[in-house]
Amino acid sequence: MSDLDIHINNEYPIDSIDIFILDPRFSQYMNFPNGNYFLKTSSNFWQRIINNGSTTILEFEDAIRNAYLDINNDPSVTEVKIGFQAWYNGIVGDTAIATLKNSRPIALCWYGYFSILL
Repeated sequence: MSDLDIHINNEYPIDSIDIFILDPRFSQYMNFPNGNYFLKTSSNFWQRIINNGSTTILEFEDAIRNAYLDINNDPSVTEVKIGFQAWYNGIVGDTAIATLKNSRPIALCWYGYFSILL
């Protein structure tokens, strides 16, 4: 859910990163790949990527880069806002918000759903 040039800038090891859809609908799901970290939930509108004790910043970046958003059969969705919050030692950082705009009609998408990659 990011560009290839994603960069997480943090002086301390990150405990976890929360990724969530602001104002989610039932048709919207985020999917994250497995990796050297723990995932709090399966496909959903909210996910926490948790440091397993050896998770690096690069692995957090890869998890976000390789995640994707599915919107199933909902032609009314033209924009989705996704929030990102990093946690360290029980303290949450500022929320970063990405706005994804759908430029294709849903009816033209394969199998009636599409994936958005930031």
